[in-house]
Amino acid sequence: MDPSFDAELRDDFLVEAGELVERLGEQLVDLESTPQDAELLNAVFRAFHTVKGGAGFLSVEPMVQLCHHAEDLLNAARNGALLIDPPRMDALLEALDLLQAMMAALAAGQSMDMPPADLLARLTPGTAKPAPAPTPKPVAPPPQAGDGTIDDSEFEALLDSLYGTAAPGAVTPEPVAAAPSGSIGDDEFEALLDQLHGGAVPGGQPPAAAAAPATASGAINDDEFEALLDS
Repeated sequence: MDPSFDAELRDDFLVEAGELVERLGEQLVDLESTPQDAELLNAVFRAFHTVKGGAGFLSVEPMVQLCHHAEDLLNAARNGALLIDPPRMDALLEALDLLQAMMAALAAGQSMDMPPADLLARLTPGTAKPAPAPTPKPVAPPPQAGDGTIDDSEFEALLDSLYGTAAPGAVTPEPVAAAPSGSIGDDEFEALLDQLHGGAVPGGQPPAAAAAPATASGAINDDEFEALLDS
């Protein structure tokens, strides 16, 4: 505040501004109920505009800044650019309370601080930002083995889930006991082939011919048996 200003001008300003500020309280309450009332918007706008002009003449910069931001918000509402919703109305009421405190400080010849930056931001048109869209939660991929393969137990469990405990159309052969010596005789070998392939090796020879590789003793060892299966 410029200390050289005339005391009489200050007192005149305080009287005129005091009447405007007193009416502002009632007008803001009415505007809260009817935020689109054009007449009320104009009246509140003119009040802040007039106080700003007098404060500017007296070089009371904190009051000028406060009224200027309130005036801008109300002017945007008058032009239909925004609506005085509850958050903006709260900011205007807070500005009115601060304006009354500034006038009391001016009347007492006391210094005053600039308005809080947060309040000025809430009085500024167009500063409201939409809430950010929620970030979708990532969907975890199904667990896999480290090399992308599955072991025997996982494969068997998969077959069980698809077909039950046996593959579709499969017939479970009766177990054939192996000879204690690790080899089987002709009869046992032919019985095994009958159980597996119904009496003949698919695409191969009849059981009698298939058993030809048997040794003269009537039995084949493990290597001969595996060679027979390979053929």
